[in-house]
Amino acid sequence: MEKPKDSSVLSANNHWLNSLPFKLSVIQFAVAIVIIATSMWLIFSIETKHHMETEQTLSQSKGQAIVALAQEDVAKIESLALAVGSIGETYQKRSIEIANLVPPMLDINHYHNLIVGGGVWPEPGAFNENKQQDSYFWTRSDDQQFVRVYSYNDDGERYQDEPWYKPTRFIPHGSAYWSPAYTDPHTKEIMVTASAPMWRDHEFIGVSTVDIRLEAINKFFNSADFTANAGGYVFVLDSLNQLLSYPLDTQPSGESSTTPAADAFLAQPFTSYAAAFPQMEPINEAIAVADSDFIKRSEQSPLYQAEQLDELFEGVSRSQRIKLAAIINANTNRSETTTKMISTFSIERDPMQGESALVTVFIMPKTHWKVVLVTPVSSLAAQANTVAIKIGAFLLLSQLAALFILFLSQHRLFVKPVAVMATSLDEGNTAQLELDANTRKDEIGKLARAFIARSHQLEVAYASLDASNLALEQQLVVQKQAQSELKVKETELSSLLNASQNLICIKDVDGSYNLVNDKFCEVIGIERDKLIGLRDIDIYPPHIAEIVAHHDSIVYGTDKPHCFEQPIPTAHGEQTFLVSKYPISNAEGMVTSIGAMAIDISQITNQRDEHTETISELKQQLNTLQTNQLALQQTIENGTKLQDELAKQLAHSQQLATINHQNQGLYPQLMDNALLALSNIQEQLFTHLNQPQSTEHNEQQFAMLLARQTDNLRHLRQLLGHATDGRAIRLSQFLLHFDAIMTPILAEKRIRLNVSAKNAKHVQLPPLTLLQIFFGLLQNSASRAFDPTNIPDNAEIELSVVVNDQCIAIDIRDNGVGLDKQQLEKLNQMLAQRAGSGTLYELAFWLNTEFDGQLHIDSEAHQYTAISCQLKLTHFS
Repeated sequence: MEKPKDSSVLSANNHWLNSLPFKLSVIQFAVAIVIIATSMWLIFSIETKHHMETEQTLSQSKGQAIVALAQEDVAKIESLALAVGSIGETYQKRSIEIANLVPPMLDINHYHNLIVGGGVWPEPGAFNENKQQDSYFWTRSDDQQFVRVYSYNDDGERYQDEPWYKPTRFIPHGSAYWSPAYTDPHTKEIMVTASAPMWRDHEFIGVSTVDIRLEAINKFFNSADFTANAGGYVFVLDSLNQLLSYPLDTQPSGESSTTPAADAFLAQPFTSYAAAFPQMEPINEAIAVADSDFIKRSEQSPLYQAEQLDELFEGVSRSQRIKLAAIINANTNRSETTTKMISTFSIERDPMQGESALVTVFIMPKTHWKVVLVTPVSSLAAQANTVAIKIGAFLLLSQLAALFILFLSQHRLFVKPVAVMATSLDEGNTAQLELDANTRKDEIGKLARAFIARSHQLEVAYASLDASNLALEQQLVVQKQAQSELKVKETELSSLLNASQNLICIKDVDGSYNLVNDKFCEVIGIERDKLIGLRDIDIYPPHIAEIVAHHDSIVYGTDKPHCFEQPIPTAHGEQTFLVSKYPISNAEGMVTSIGAMAIDISQITNQRDEHTETISELKQQLNTLQTNQLALQQTIENGTKLQDELAKQLAHSQQLATINHQNQGLYPQLMDNALLALSNIQEQLFTHLNQPQSTEHNEQQFAMLLARQTDNLRHLRQLLGHATDGRAIRLSQFLLHFDAIMTPILAEKRIRLNVSAKNAKHVQLPPLTLLQIFFGLLQNSASRAFDPTNIPDNAEIELSVVVNDQCIAIDIRDNGVGLDKQQLEKLNQMLAQRAGSGTLYELAFWLNTEFDGQLHIDSEAHQYTAISCQLKLTHFS
């Protein structure tokens, strides 16, 4: 009979506050409130903020694209200014070439409205020693043609003092300086100028410029296509924060106040624009902060100090002076090379749209222009709120529906079945558990089956205990039989080991012997009972124990069998044994001991040693024979090398004698050319003497010819006197006489000669040798640099000599046909190897041999050829 339950327990279990459905409902309701509150907060705060940040990033990307587009045109203008500067450097004193090349370069397609002028502006006397103002400037006329403007060269204000000229001398070569916006005093155009410095021979020679019309820049940034792509409008400021472009229609919608006319603020400071439109004051403040940071960065590593720029900043305000100094140092250090976003913020009221707007400020490298992008944000915020409300409503409804479905599902699938099972267990109703186990296929059914299976397992466990006891008794019988068989096997193995004539042993991982046969004990001379447990250091001498330990480590390290030759002490002394060692592993594959078998190979070892000694003696005899053979071969090679060296020295002497003979012929050749020039003047004198009428013009011409003939004879006499005595010469006078003699000779060939000397003091040089060198180099250039049938009018050869305490440097430079790169490399390589034939090769060989001189050629096809000769003065003493 079932025991009745306590009524108090039943009442406690049935109270609704303690029921599982009530507790789950409270928990789900609390979770629903948290999820809904979190979702609403996320939607109306984080998502809205994220949407606005995304739009801000998009605005910044548009600004980067605008700056990149502007930089493309800026880079092209800079390249054009550098190209014009390259023309000025190349054709420094050739105005015709400059006038022919510069205007076509300025007339670039797609830039007719942008480029308003440009040209070359030399330093005083750089292009013409007699001119202080020598500009080559062109401006675009109404018919879009470039016209030369000469008014900049008139007396008055110097163009060298203009703000686009003076800072450029501090800019590195190969880069450009962008001037602030200004009004040109002659063309009356509002423009900015890209100026590039021109340098030649490490000397500043002027500035090349390209002028950009501000009206074209403003139209570009205010075009409909551009503003549509930007999503707003753009301000562009120059390096001094003057407006290069701004929205032309800045009248706020709905306002009737008067505003300045279009283009009124062009080239004006942005502060003036901010004063007219106070809503733009935050932009003015952001620009001021950016300028302050830029000045601080440039002052950290200035290349020019303030006193170096005093002349540049004369008449400039202090604020502009500091900003210009920072720009010059930044351009010189090339510290600003990438576009930077310097600020992004919002303004409450945009003058264009009359609403809040997002402002992003960028700074362009090199030009230091600031690009300000303004985009309205009201539509963006409204769009973000609309999206947030729609998403919030959808999430709220979907969460409520999901929570209701979850509540019903939990009560049907989990809460109710668990309550029924708990009641069945409490009442001991196993029939209900078996019914649930057979009908339900879910976790509830598994739980019921587990309860039933556990009870069955307990019943089976009691029955299996009896069977286990019977099995243990049978295992004991089997173990006794196995032990009996093991003893028989151990006896057989022991008999086998003791009958072997080889030494057999086994050691554990600690090196202790745990098995040895009788032969091992006999050879070692120690009984088995005493050997077991001993180690090698206890049995063998230290040196043998060390060998055995090394062999054991090899077997342990490789886990493979190995064979070793090893000495073992016996009653007859140490004898050599061949020992085979192998690792012994347990069932898990771990090495537990090492087994070894040793065979006596003493006799074989002795025979091998005898054979080794015989082979060693034979090898020694063979080495002696090979050494003698090598010595004989070395003697033969030394003789051959000596013979080759003598042959080279003989050929060197013969070549040097030939060159000396040819050099001796240069002096008569020079004399012949000089006398030929004198003869020509002499014939002209005789012609004037034989003229029937004598006019004042003929008398003046006759006097000039006679004076020139007298000078030539004086120079020839001085040059011959220097060339034949051995006294120290003053190189400047020597070159003066040489120039006077060679100038008429080269004039016959329509070649102009320029001779210059530096540090030309008294030097102890062989005058005849020096005359041969000068004449040889000059004759080579005159004959090879120009086509004899077509010598140009500007054919010129420059001879320059520089003397210091160590050497004399001679340079010959012509403006002839020149050499291409392949010809030049081949010629210099042959001169360095002293190979080839001809006047230049022989002269290089003679200078290198006699005076340790070096000859080098530099040339460019159709431009020039320069021959550099270095002679050490120590070889003339």
